Amino acid sequence: MAHSQDSPDTASSQAVLARVLGYIEATSGLGSHRHFGGRLRSILFAGFNAAWLRRNQKFDVSYSSPGMDRWRFSISDFGEKGAFPGKIRRAFSLFGDRYRMHTLEAILAAALPTRGLHQTTFGIDWERGCDYPRLKIYFEELRHRYSRRARARLLRRICSAAGLEDPLSGCRSDLAAVCIDFLPNQRLALKTYLYEDWDRAADGDGPFRDFVRTVSRERRAFFYRTLRCDDSGRRKSCKLYKVYEARQIRDFSAARLETYEAIRRWGRVEDVAGIERHRRRAVREGALWYPVLCALDVASAGARRIDAYYSLR
Repeated sequence: MAHSQDSPDTASSQAVLARVLGYIEATSGLGSHRHFGGRLRSILFAGFNAAWLRRNQKFDVSYSSPGMDRWRFSISDFGEKGAFPGKIRRAFSLFGDRYRMHTLEAILAAALPTRGLHQTTFGIDWERGCDYPRLKIYFEELRHRYSRRARARLLRRICSAAGLEDPLSGCRSDLAAVCIDFLPNQRLALKTYLYEDWDRAADGDGPFRDFVRTVSRERRAFFYRTLRCDDSGRRKSCKLYKVYEARQIRDFSAARLETYEAIRRWGRVEDVAGIERHRRRAVREGALWYPVLCALDVASAGARRIDAYYSLR
């Protein structure tokens, strides 16, 4: 039987999450914008059910190195597909008219014919010193739900709704996920995530091949190659994600340490200490902290960074 919103298990788990996430927000450089973190959590965690954490990865926190100068968080519609679009709208509305709300509505409508089959995720990336964040809408788990043709049609609908060019038009790609970034200057960005198995990822170009070798301790994983384009269609970066099969990880410590090794190699050594502070706080609260994604991002101009994503339950 599912736990009610007011059950002791749910209330205890939600209190732990509030303390851990509040601590992360407080130490991520948001400064005078910290109050937005609590307001967003009150929207996104309304009706939270502790059972979701045992059944799936519901949310993650992430870090970009070098830097550690931003607050990054995402949460999916798992367990609440009907209510989640309303939560997205309310989260956007916190920031007034900074974002293209009409485009958000068009994108959500474009996904309606297949809503309930794939996963929808809301994300936020708030860089230190910026008055407003980058807001993100992901459509995920596409490979598990649709044929290649159906995925291509969904991407075309999303791009058309956003007024963006389809970067995969005419390509036979193994599309796994799509993301639209909403910038506070009314601009958009598009990311497409293409599935790769271990062999193909390990056969990649120089830095990506080295990245696969660096994060090879935990084999229960697969890869996404991500293309990020701005709203003019110009490619901004290429990124290779290792996607952990979180429910099958054998050694959480080894998996976590390989993400740290990637940060030390392509990011900044001291950034590991910042992540460790957050992990230790979660552990003190009795939560399990585990990696869900690790990615090497290579910008078109050549700059490199590591993005590492963790969840807890």
